[in-house]
Amino acid sequence: MVFPVMLILNDIQDQLPIAYNGFSWNVFAGQTAPNAKKKEIDSFTGGILDFSLSYLRVSIKKITVLDNKCYEFIRKNFVFANILAHDNAPFRLALSSIYDWRFAKDLRMAIARLWVGIEAMLNINTELSYRIALYASTVLEERGEARKMRFHEIKKIYSMRSRAAHGDPMTDEELITTLEKSFRLLKELVIYCCKRQQILTTDYIENILLC
Repeated sequence: MVFPVMLILNDIQDQLPIAYNGFSWNVFAGQTAPNAKKKEIDSFTGGILDFSLSYLRVSIKKITVLDNKCYEFIRKNFVFANILAHDNAPFRLALSSIYDWRFAKDLRMAIARLWVGIEAMLNINTELSYRIALYASTVLEERGEARKMRFHEIKKIYSMRSRAAHGDPMTDEELITTLEKSFRLLKELVIYCCKRQQILTTDYIENILLC
């Protein structure tokens, strides 16, 4: 799942894997190279994924070809993202959210799925609106006016998320805007963790905030 997420983080939204392999890449990498020392590999583990004929997408420029920037991002971040996903359940949940929100049946369900990932990334269980906005703005912006503006922006997105989740009346435009802003927020948080090789623990965030 990590590799498809790497593509999504580079705004390549239209790849739809149809199967998965349960082995770590380290098990079979290099096995086809000449003179490679062959490894004993257990019976294949994997399976077929649900294939969705329709899916949601955010309104960004459609990208179908991997360019050098995308290759370089994957080269630098794939291995550590894979380690984080293996070792950390909240991060793994966030990756699942940013991948499979597209297959939700409607916009409200897609928004709820994205926020499962955001809340998992920030590991917050109380005072959600305030603390999510505070923690996310702290890691994503430098101290000053930009951080304050981001804090209020994220609080507003969370309020819209709550309206969507609770079934309050909303226009399609409001739902689409909430979806796209939620997606971009989760995307920023995942990229932050990958580039800094750092899970967003409470201690880590509070050190940035208070020290």
